[in-house]
This record gives sequence, structure tokens and C-alpha cells, in this order.
Amino acid sequence: MSDQEQIALLTEIRDLQRQNLDLAQQALNNQAQALANQQRAIDRQVTNQQILTRTRKWTRILLGLVLLAAILYLLQPLLFLWFARPP
Repeated sequence: MSDQEQIALLTEIRDLQRQNLDLAQQALNNQAQALANQQRAIDRQVTNQQILTRTRKWTRILLGLVLLAAILYLLQPLLFLWFARPP
């Protein structure tokens, strides 16, 4: 093998190693981006779960108030009769 062939092969090896290093670096960058995306998705899920929990709490409170208002509305004639009776 001549010196020219050895130089060409070494140059090709060096280029392939650089390309391999670039691809490995890109793979690491892609993995880091994927992890960041997963973390953002988890954060969104946690936030949505908190919103859902608060929504359920306030829905129960509002339903309780509506039920109380309905009961008071239905009791209104009885209370009127109770307080309007002669002494």
C-alpha cells in the first residue's frame, strides 16, 4: 500500500469519525429535547389535573348552593304559612 493510499484511507477514517461524532452529538441533542418535551407534557398534565380538581370542588360547592336554594324555594310557602298563622 502506497503512502497516498494510506493518507486517503486515514483521511476517510478521520472524516467518518467526525461524522460519527456529529451523529452522536445530534442523537444526544435529540434525546435532551425529547426529555424536555416529556417534562413539559408532564407539567401540563399536572396543571390540568390541578385545574380539574379545583373545578370538581367548585362544581360540588355550586351544586350544593343550587340545592339549598331549591329547598329554600320549596319551603317558602310553608314558612309563610307558619309565620302568618294567628297567635
